[in-house]
Amino acid sequence: MEVTKIPKQYVYCLICTGFLVFLGLTIFIGHLGDDFVHIEIFRNESLPDAFINIWLGRMYSDKADHNYRPVPNTLFMLQSKLSVHPGIFHVFSALLHGFSVIMLFRFIKHLGISPDTAIITSAIFLFYPGLMGAVLWSSAQADLLVSCFILTAAVCLLDSRRSLFLIFSCLAFLSKESSIAVIPIFILLIIERFAKGSRG
Repeated sequence: MEVTKIPKQYVYCLICTGFLVFLGLTIFIGHLGDDFVHIEIFRNESLPDAFINIWLGRMYSDKADHNYRPVPNTLFMLQSKLSVHPGIFHVFSALLHGFSVIMLFRFIKHLGISPDTAIITSAIFLFYPGLMGAVLWSSAQADLLVSCFILTAAVCLLDSRRSLFLIFSCLAFLSKESSIAVIPIFILLIIERFAKGSRG
């Protein structure tokens, strides 16, 4: 029996529709846990003072964590200055997650894997329940930024865009300390690209 192949544009539309539905649902979810602590810290400081304190590591109170994460804290601060409505934060988080899905798709295609496999893998990554917590919890934007920057850096590396690779790698390292775990993977990718270039 012949199996009918689903056109790729239908698959893309399905993924985009699911993402938009999910994006709409997140708007109605309120802040959680540490969100209120960070919002209170940022709302009580002027924009220049908050920016300086974030990058000098002086923004934390006894109620907040003491990890040095200037990139997510800067973005969280800018969002809190714009509005404290949770919808603002959730939309930004959902867009970050969506961008990571696009970068994952491009990364898989760069590895020579079939587009169909890349689509399926990206769709699983998009809707995987374990990742939803980071999207729904505003204070967890650091995790989303790490995924976004690491995947973008990997794509830039495979595209031989070394300057952009270094920039996005640094942004990932300044987003969450655990991002340094990706360094061995980057080294393997660099070795693979160097070996491929030598054979070419």
